[in-house]
Amino acid sequence: MKKKVNISYKSKMKEIKTNREKYFPLIETLLYVEKKTDKSDLPIEMTDTGRIALLMELIDLGYINKDSFIINKNRRDITGLFYKGGYPLTGEGVKAYRQYLDERKKKFIRGIMLVGVALIAVFIFYIIAGR
Repeated sequence: MKKKVNISYKSKMKEIKTNREKYFPLIETLLYVEKKTDKSDLPIEMTDTGRIALLMELIDLGYINKDSFIINKNRRDITGLFYKGGYPLTGEGVKAYRQYLDERKKKFIRGIMLVGVALIAVFIFYIIAGR
């Protein structure tokens, strides 16, 4: 019989959101490399182990096209990762990236609106206090 394990829902969701925030800078980097890299400069080796692990997670999630990469393995270990060209995102990756961009746009608009409301409040206070 299995023991019950107490999992804190809030802390687990926070961990997932924090990890998910790391996805999109890597996706943006891949899109930039895909757009700006000349075909003669390919393949490009990835050496940062943190980014390699994150990229493998994105491939497992189905956000990144596995066919855009050359993955060298020795047993279970990844010994090399190379970007060989092509559009790196899958359909699911495009959806997730668009959702991320929409959320970022909404946060920016909320910030601008908050600054606008604060400026109006200061202006009204100045008019009232100036009498």
